[in-house]
Amino acid sequence: MIKHEKEVDKMKKIIGLLEWNLKDFIKMIIGSLMFCIAVNIFIVPNELYTGGLLGISQLIRSIVIDIFKLNITFDFSGLIYYLINIPLFIIAYKSLSKSFFFRTLIVISIQTIMLTLIPTVSIIDEKLTNVLVGGLLGGAGLGIILSCGASTGGSDIIGLVFAKKNNELSVGKLG
Repeated sequence: MIKHEKEVDKMKKIIGLLEWNLKDFIKMIIGSLMFCIAVNIFIVPNELYTGGLLGISQLIRSIVIDIFKLNITFDFSGLIYYLINIPLFIIAYKSLSKSFFFRTLIVISIQTIMLTLIPTVSIIDEKLTNVLVGGLLGGAGLGIILSCGASTGGSDIIGLVFAKKNNELSVGKLG
């Protein structure tokens, strides 16, 4: 019976690190889905790029496709984004809360899968409309993710680390 109790305590510690909440998990999935639809349906098919590390990942993807003349039917920028975020995961684990780390790891994993699986097809012909709809949908998705105590990685992690080390800095303001 003692061995069983130790295993239960171990599971409670892991669940405690996640501060697990089914409602937040569902919100993280919905926010990630909204963001990935915005990117793959409204932004990428119109030969546009997002900002931050995902935008850098998209540029790397485009360069790799052009250099190697690849004919790929899926978008692998999400995989590149995940790889670029690995050093930031380590920084988040060491510098920020474990709950934030695990939630962010879950979000980026979900987004990597969704960015790879959701086809890059345009459903609207006008570029300005695509930008507006993509920006609104993606921004709403990111807002939902942030409200769950997670982030989409990249510069969010860097900003939070600097804000934690220097009380005068804020992620939401410059200077």
